[in-house]
Amino acid sequence: MEKTIGFLTVEKYDLRKPNSVGSSRIRGKWVVKYWPEAEIYKFGKAYEAIIFQKVYWPQFLREYQGIKILDLCDPDHFGGREIKGTIDLCDAVVTSSPVLQKHIAQFTDKPVVCIPDRVDFSEHQNIKKEHRRTVQEAVWFGYSHNFGTVKTSMQYLRARGIKFKVIADRDLRNADKNVVPKTWDTKEIHAELIKSDIAVFPQYEEGKYQFKSNNKTLTCWALRLPVVATPADFEALKSREARIEEAEEKYQYVKEFYDVKRSVEDYKKLIQEIKNARNKTKRKKIFE
Repeated sequence: MEKTIGFLTVEKYDLRKPNSVGSSRIRGKWVVKYWPEAEIYKFGKAYEAIIFQKVYWPQFLREYQGIKILDLCDPDHFGGREIKGTIDLCDAVVTSSPVLQKHIAQFTDKPVVCIPDRVDFSEHQNIKKEHRRTVQEAVWFGYSHNFGTVKTSMQYLRARGIKFKVIADRDLRNADKNVVPKTWDTKEIHAELIKSDIAVFPQYEEGKYQFKSNNKTLTCWALRLPVVATPADFEALKSREARIEEAEEKYQYVKEFYDVKRSVEDYKKLIQEIKNARNKTKRKKIFE
């Protein structure tokens, strides 16, 4: 089948090591895997539509006449990226969370749509099958620049005699166990995650962390690993029975609403809406 949709991921654009960028895997590779007409962008090839996944390339955007969609999963303008100029050159913006969607909508009258991070279940086969009677170890994983989100949680767990494991690109001081993978191979990460009893991902309503998607939580739920965000969550999941029930409930929830195949349908709908809007504009110009 002819490939007419190109996903230009930040991993591809920056020539980074394959599978080294989580957002490019979740919001690029996993999506094209279930979309016969789509592929990871090939430089120089003509496409009907291009999704720019955290890629800011104004010169090309000005020249390219096809459908242009900017995919944002972080508020990159806080780090100095010129996202406003990029948005102005695109037909629409896609975000990974409703909070980021609401924030970005302030900058433009272009369509701003939330297509959340979702899960490729074919890469979540090694699920957690055994749950210990008591919670002995909690785990957190992610990039080290987000360590600030977990220090309070580590203190809370340690006070209760629970070990804290961190899977990241470098060690977290005072963690009971640090795992630094040579590559972010999902099989390796998942195998390490399910050794723990619970995962810890605190939620924030202020600052830059409020814009984060829940992809780490979704990963754990797809592996049947319970997740806690607050002390109340931890208290509710202390027993084995509660964790087993939670694991099953959240697994079914992700299966129904967060299968990455749904993202393909969301993108198809958005592209069709952009086509309709462009055709309407063309017809209007003809009759003016």
